[in-house]
Amino acid sequence: MKKFLNANLKSFVNNQFYRVKDDTDYEHPFFLIEIMERRKDNPDLDCPYRTIRWFSVYSIEEFDKLISIDSEMIDYCNKHNARAYLHVNIKDSRATMTNMLHLMSKYSNFNCNQLYKLPECFFTAARMQEANIKEKNMWWVIDFDYKDNIFSTEDSSILDEKIEPGVSGAFYEDGFIANVRKHFIDFACKNYSEDRKEIMNYECFSVKTANGFHLIIPPFDLTSDIRSGMIPYLKEKEPKFIDIIKEEVRLTDRIKKNNSTILYMP
Repeated sequence: MKKFLNANLKSFVNNQFYRVKDDTDYEHPFFLIEIMERRKDNPDLDCPYRTIRWFSVYSIEEFDKLISIDSEMIDYCNKHNARAYLHVNIKDSRATMTNMLHLMSKYSNFNCNQLYKLPECFFTAARMQEANIKEKNMWWVIDFDYKDNIFSTEDSSILDEKIEPGVSGAFYEDGFIANVRKHFIDFACKNYSEDRKEIMNYECFSVKTANGFHLIIPPFDLTSDIRSGMIPYLKEKEPKFIDIIKEEVRLTDRIKKNNSTILYMP
């Protein structure tokens, strides 16, 4: 697949900063970007994947600079043939520092000669941070992979970007992805009120990946009915689903409750 930059995620990042700007539970909120080498892209790598760098973003202006074509992040990814992933749950510096101190206390061999590890410890603590994330600001990543013989279209329409506080945006959707997204929300929210379903439909968006797409969606009730019935429902409502999407993955394994989505791939 050609290199791509999911610059549409700027709308999402902007909206999240806006949502927490007056929230006293957040002290210096930030987004975490993880730069990762993968064996799929680097056959000589001695492990399936490896994190080689982190970026923390404390404002939409910082994010905007990082996604510019000549930015430090883009240049670093290109040099190392590495991907950039945006962790979709906004982090809190205070909670991250608390988690960082907890991590440090677990390692009895941590001493003054290892202070160079502190930045890595901070980012590891941020990545693990979940318990303190307020539900209204939490997002799940639903991962859909295409079958190996499917070539994802390059000419999908992209809705006009609207960088305004409180305005939804950030969509990469062709007809198939848009249909899966709609039917997924319909089934996940079938027991919700129409108002809540409308909010979910407004906030959920899709991001294209190298081998499929992600749905980024607020948490929903994972009842046994939803877990067992979602995939059959999608097959019924979207005839192409069975021909395009890998089926061996269960719904619960597709859901990543504290994870990232692709931001840039060289």
